[in-house]
Amino acid sequence: SAAALAADSPLVLLLPCTLLGLAMDWWDWGGSPARFGMAFLGLVPLAALLGTLTEDLSLRTSDTVSALINLSFGNFTEMVISVLALLQGNCNLVKMALLGSVLNNTLLTFGLAILAGSWGRYEIEFNSQTLETYSTVLLMGTVGLIITSSFIAEEGYSAATLPLMLIVSRFLAACMLVCYVAYLLFQLHTHTEIFNGEETPVEAPEEPPRFSLSFAMCTLMVIVVLISMLSDCLVRSAGPTVQDLGLSPLFLGFILVPIAGNVPVLATAVLMAWHGRVGISFGVAIGSSIQVALFVLP
Repeated sequence: SAAALAADSPLVLLLPCTLLGLAMDWWDWGGSPARFGMAFLGLVPLAALLGTLTEDLSLRTSDTVSALINLSFGNFTEMVISVLALLQGNCNLVKMALLGSVLNNTLLTFGLAILAGSWGRYEIEFNSQTLETYSTVLLMGTVGLIITSSFIAEEGYSAATLPLMLIVSRFLAACMLVCYVAYLLFQLHTHTEIFNGEETPVEAPEEPPRFSLSFAMCTLMVIVVLISMLSDCLVRSAGPTVQDLGLSPLFLGFILVPIAGNVPVLATAVLMAWHGRVGISFGVAIGSSIQVALFVLP
């Protein structure tokens, strides 16, 4: 199983970067930019393996649940980075990384999925009701963020307005969480017929799971631990790296960190679209943005 897992994920070639990144952090080798770069490269193969294993686990479920499993584990890296950054008081990195994740999944991942799904085909078929639902829910998250930002921009930061800002922010966060729970109920319970059975694969027939359930779960736990350790190194070295190299914090937060965390989502969405499973591909790409906007951010 381990050999099959390695053969299925070409990015496994970067696994030495994972071990080297942990060693550099443990023994304090090199400067902050070197540790940040090695931790960044080390997260990529772990995220790819995470996507491969969750994709295999999803073969035991429906397309809707499959997409939810893939995007949830795909967002795990960013969730760990965000929690560790918050614990260290690096709120700006959290905001930029999560907003960058939404933009990355909505623009880059969704765009590449459309390109892969239409490659060599005159047209692609998908359920328009599903995309309408995704668009509406994502719009809710966008409106929640816009209201909060507009209120802060209008009132400004001051000791007098801070209590009201906190009330508005927490109220909107609670509303966004309620919207996400309602969206899950709509998708998994009340309107499952909209999301299931959208299309059949064009090129790839249904395959049985390649890995045993015990092997997949044990490997996932090991990967989760390694991701947590590397994410801690990434967060601690992010600030000094920006100062040492003169990089823009926006480039670090909006581009680099989301790309490292979204490897499994990107790989799954593109692969599913290439095989003609456009419905699950779109569900992974846009559903990941929805989860970050309505669940992780609030």
